[in-house]
Amino acid sequence: MAGPAGVFTHQEVFSSIYNTIKQVFKYVVAYTTHVPSFADEWGWVMASDSPFFIEEETMDKKIREMINGELLYLDGASFYSLTVLNKMVSSSLKNETHVYTEHNARFIHGQGVGKKDTI
Repeated sequence: MAGPAGVFTHQEVFSSIYNTIKQVFKYVVAYTTHVPSFADEWGWVMASDSPFFIEEETMDKKIREMINGELLYLDGASFYSLTVLNKMVSSSLKNETHVYTEHNARFIHGQGVGKKDTI
């Protein structure tokens, strides 16, 4: 998981993580989907040094081979559609220059579970 990937949130960490992974791996694909509990699009990055192909028929075959029963959400066509990013996010990923390191990490700001209320 590479963080929020919505129109207004994708530059918090998603674009930076994508760019960092691009510096390490030869083949990189970003994909997003809406996650209702986060009230936003959420992004993932898949990477490899060997080419990988996301073909509908191949993915459907692998799902049938590996899953007992039927998935309610995912099939080859829907997974492929997750890799088609909107223009704003796609442009940001293409133009991102920040490389995520220990010394210049980006963070998603918020209270989180570590915040303690003081009286």
